[in-house]
Parts: sequence; C-alpha cells; structure tokens
Amino acid sequence: ISDWKDYSGRYEFDKYLLNTPVIVNKQTTGCGFTTYVLVNNENTILVSPRTQLLRNKWESFSGRVFYFNREYDESGKQEIELGDLIMNLGNYIGECHSKNQPVKLLVTYDSFPRLCDLLESNGVPVRDFRIVIDESHCLIKDVQMKEHGINCVISDFLRRLFCYQRLLFVSATPIIEYIRKIDE
Repeated sequence: ISDWKDYSGRYEFDKYLLNTPVIVNKQTTGCGFTTYVLVNNENTILVSPRTQLLRNKWESFSGRVFYFNREYDESGKQEIELGDLIMNLGNYIGECHSKNQPVKLLVTYDSFPRLCDLLESNGVPVRDFRIVIDESHCLIKDVQMKEHGINCVISDFLRRLFCYQRLLFVSATPIIEYIRKIDE
C-alpha cells in the first residue's frame, strides 16, 4: 500500500479516505498499510494497543514520527517525565510546521485522551488529524475478555475517539466475526 502511487507520486489509497469513519479490513499482514499512514501527507495519530508496535514504528521512522510514550520502567517510574514529554511534543510539532511536513503521532489507547487534551490546550485541533486505530479488532476483543479496569480504559478511549470524524479502523483480523460475538 505504501508503494501504491499514481504517475504524479500521490498515494492511490488517498482516494478512499473520507471525512467519516472508515473500516479497512486488510486481511493481510505486512502489506505496508501502517507505513502508508506514517508517510502520506496527512496529519495522523496512530493509536495502537501494542506498545511494541509503536516502539518499532518510532525506531523505524526516527525523526519523522513522535511517540507519546507514557510507559513505565521496571521500577514503576515513568520512562519520560511528563514535562519533558510535553516539551518534546511541542518541539516536534513546531519542527513539522517549519519544514511543512505532516505531524505523525503514535499513542496507546489509554494515552489517547491525554494526548488529545494536550493538543487542544495548545491550539492544535485534533479534528485536523486522521486518527488511525490499528489492531482495531482488539477494541472488541478486549472489552469482551478483560477485567473491569481494561473496560474503563477502552470506554474512555471510545468516548473520546467518537468525538472526531476522520477515523480509520484498521485490522488484518476479520472484524465481523468479533462483532457477531458481542450482544451489544
């Protein structure tokens, strides 16, 4: 997908991105879809339940993406102090604007509301971003299978997520089969 361009160099998949929620059931892993959303010309927030995926993308796209990392180390201390994280985020966004490049942010489901609050409080409208929910089948699976604490995280995430229109739900796992298993 990340190599699929027209003769002028524009990404062909851009034609399918609407300003409404879209589900991409790609059915094939490793097809370059996550890479596509990190290299196209849209401001993007990539949300994933998998910190390892976010770390890998952050390392692969060093300098081009910003990982809003609120992880904790083995001692229970936050890896990056919140003040430093906020300062680094502001610097990254400023650098993107000065280079006329799209802003590409990586974040976990649980940190998404905090990131949105920070962006909005600093005059960066979240509605200007394409919000890509990677591994979106996990939303359904995790709510169904996990304990109360995880349900609260997912509920808070979904409540905030659906405030926005430019949503792209991505999964290589057949989502319909998960939806059929949930009464709601």
